[in-house]
Formats: sequence, structure tokens, C-alpha cells
Amino acid sequence: MVSNTFEQLRSIAKSDPPVLALVLGSGLGDVPAGLEELASVSFGEVPRFVATTIKGHAGKLVLGKLSGKVILVFRGRFHRYEGHGWEQVERSAFVASELGATRYLATNAAGGIADALVPGSLMMLRGHRWWFTPTQSVIETPYSMELCKLLRLASKSCGIELHEGVYSVVSGPSYETPAEIRGMKSVGADAVGMSTAREMEAGSRLGMQCGAISCITNRAAGLSDQPLDHREVLDVAKSQSDRISRLIAELVDSLAD
Repeated sequence: MVSNTFEQLRSIAKSDPPVLALVLGSGLGDVPAGLEELASVSFGEVPRFVATTIKGHAGKLVLGKLSGKVILVFRGRFHRYEGHGWEQVERSAFVASELGATRYLATNAAGGIADALVPGSLMMLRGHRWWFTPTQSVIETPYSMELCKLLRLASKSCGIELHEGVYSVVSGPSYETPAEIRGMKSVGADAVGMSTAREMEAGSRLGMQCGAISCITNRAAGLSDQPLDHREVLDVAKSQSDRISRLIAELVDSLAD
């Protein structure tokens, strides 16, 4: 039975804590396939959350079972470019931790910079770089070696190619320029996007094992003849929902309670 209050969801999670918290990016709202919902609330019903404003984000918090195990799913996220402060952007990490999750996995839609990252590719983040900081320095990675290892094993087990690379973070909402992409490539960035990094840093500080997967929905600015378009981002991400669902199901199946 699907409940309609956050307190009901919290009560279920208290007795059966989620083995994984999952944040879904643009166009990935149908992930993971086969989720058996136990409780579901809109973001507006979650304490210190607000409704999401981005197309392709359902704005729901779902507690459900996958592969017989409880997981927590954020169907959408908050972005800095929506006008939110960093505390709101990080809020999903705090909610995940409060509800007992010890592993925190984010997905996002991203532009491919590395030559191998064509639309439809999946990339596990091994690090990220804040493009708009003055020093352009790579911070200490918040990505868990253990969770990354489990993602590699899951990808091999289900036969899904999983690239690895560095994610460059831009502020949005406008797409990056070709000149910026050339700069990012020169310092080792493999993909570019507008989310995920701050959530991962917060999750790591809270003691959760953190990991992230980018769905490459387009070549970054200046690397193809096609203009960047949000509709294409949503369509390509949606087309990869089945592969990402299989990968996540395989991961959850491998997790200890």
C-alpha cells in the first residue's frame, strides 16, 4: 500500500532501513524498473524540501523493494541554477542518511567530452571538478572505493559497458560553450553536467558510501554538429533507462542488508 505522508515512509524505513538511496537525474524517472512501492510522497511533503521545477523530474520520494531489498528513490533533485541555496541542493543526502541509508548513488544526464563517450554511454564518476571555482583544482574524491568496485562488478555481471571518468561541474542553466569544453578537456574532464557533485560531497561527509553514474545524452558543446537541446537530453536518457535499471538491480542484488 502506498502511503501519503512522510511520517509513514519514515516509519517503514525505521523498521527496514534502505540498503541504497538512489537519486534520479533528468529523463531517468522510470528507473529502476520493477520497483515495488511501499510508500511514496511528493517532495513538497518532505520536511525542508520544495517542489521541483525542472522538466523530467517527477519530484517524488519513494521507498520500495528491488531484488527483495528496500531502497529509497529520489525521483528528481534540486539544482543551484533553480535559485536554491547549497543547503537545499544537499538536502537529499541528509534525508537519505536520516532514513537509514548507508549507500548513496546518484545518476545524472551529462555531455560527453572524452572521445569514447558518445550519446547512450554510461560513465561511473571516479572524481569531479568544480569548473567555476577560481583554482580549478580537483577536490579529494567523495566517491567510495567499495561502492565503485561493486558497480564495476555489477556492470560486468550484466554485460553493460561502464566507462569511468572525471565529471566537470558547471553552474547552469545555460549549456557550456565550446571554449569552456576545450578548457575542461585540457585539464582532464571526461563529461560535463550541472548537478551531483555537491550531493556526493554532503553524502560523504555524512558517512555514506557514495557513487554516481552519468548517462551521456549528447556530445558537449562544440564536439558535434548538433545544437544542445534539453528535449534530446530527456529522450536519450529515457532510452537508456532499461540498461541503468538492469545495472542498479544487479548492484542491489549484491548488497548486504
